[in-house]
Amino acid sequence: MREACLVTLPCEAHEDSIEGYMAHLEKLIGMLLGNLDDTCVVIPCDSTEAWIVAAYDGSEKAEEIEDPWISTMSKKKFYHDVRIPGIKKRTRIFEQFASVVCLEKKKGR
Repeated sequence: MREACLVTLPCEAHEDSIEGYMAHLEKLIGMLLGNLDDTCVVIPCDSTEAWIVAAYDGSEKAEEIEDPWISTMSKKKFYHDVRIPGIKKRTRIFEQFASVVCLEKKKGR
């Protein structure tokens, strides 16, 4: 699958490391979107729920949690003062978590 991608990672401008891949992808996303002032790029982006758990609970191993939405976030009616109505994921719910996730990312956590 990776061979089919038109983007070669790492590129010549970035080192062959996780940090190099992240820098490359952030720059690529910035080129596509233009102004990133109001955008929070979090990599890896495969689990938004893991980023939320890490930001709110300070968990260093949030990415290791099996299905964070089911096992952590939607277990109760509220997750850190955000109402979770059932187990169905909704954009409105994720929007409420965005500011804290971005703030923690800027802090380097």
